Amino acid sequence: MAFAMNAVFGRHGVARDLTDAELASDWSLTFDQMGLLKTKPLRSHLGFVVQLKVFQNTGRFPESLGDVSPTSIAYLGDQLERPPGNLDDYAFTDRSGRRHRREILSYLGFRRMRKREREALQAWIQADLCPRSGSFGAMVDQVYDWLRDRKLFGPSKGMIERLVRSARRHFDEAYLADCNSR
Repeated sequence: MAFAMNAVFGRHGVARDLTDAELASDWSLTFDQMGLLKTKPLRSHLGFVVQLKVFQNTGRFPESLGDVSPTSIAYLGDQLERPPGNLDDYAFTDRSGRRHRREILSYLGFRRMRKREREALQAWIQADLCPRSGSFGAMVDQVYDWLRDRKLFGPSKGMIERLVRSARRHFDEAYLADCNSR
């Protein structure tokens, strides 16, 4: 698959140009973030910061290299003085990748979502998202934003999609019942 020089695949998989300002604001590493790498082997530095920055920007971790724009990877690689090819051996979901995710969540102050927060999320989806009737993908993205804003690490992508589908179904049923009663 060919990519444009500054193409980034957005949340819905639609390619768009990534500006220099977006790279600088969203993909630049801080000194503190660079300090996190001191305890990691050199070969895993790029994979670690890719996971960190993707999570900071989207509220979710990449499952594979294909989930991250090549421009973003190159930009991070330049900061680390590591070529993007160093990611070829990095497995985002193996034991080291999962350990990196736990470290990133801890560093960013995130915690796992609890039952009451899940109930609040379901209520928010039904009360706030469903009436606006956005696309399914946009609703899923907004759920990730809701979780990120509250520093919560939610369930799997599949579970979040089920929550959105369920809330939409309940909203539609309630709406139709209301229409029918009138």
